[in-house]
Amino acid sequence: MTFEVSPNIAQYIEKEDYLGAFVVSVKSEIFKDDKYLGLLETLLCNVIAEAASEYMERRVSKDIVPTFLRPAVGYPILPDHSLKKVVFDLIDGEKTGAKLSPAFAMSPLSSVCGFYLCNDNAKY
Repeated sequence: MTFEVSPNIAQYIEKEDYLGAFVVSVKSEIFKDDKYLGLLETLLCNVIAEAASEYMERRVSKDIVPTFLRPAVGYPILPDHSLKKVVFDLIDGEKTGAKLSPAFAMSPLSSVCGFYLCNDNAKY
């Protein structure tokens, strides 16, 4: 059995480099008393949060730099969840309505945060 090593984001950061950060959060409780509609509402919030993150990625690609990564904190390329606090502190992430638990879980659940890493060689 062979395993492929996941890339580490640190290998794409130069001594002098540009790094952006983002927090996206969507919350709705219109249907909190209806299990079925509440589930659909949660699904819609997740899709909206991901769509907003994708929209921001396209804006960065068009207006700032065409080649970059958008790693979300907690995924294999950036597995350390404590980095969420760095992002929140850097850009005042709580203004989005998102909050961090002591274990760095984000609420509402339809929240994502991460970095924009501008490097022509960067890949997932």
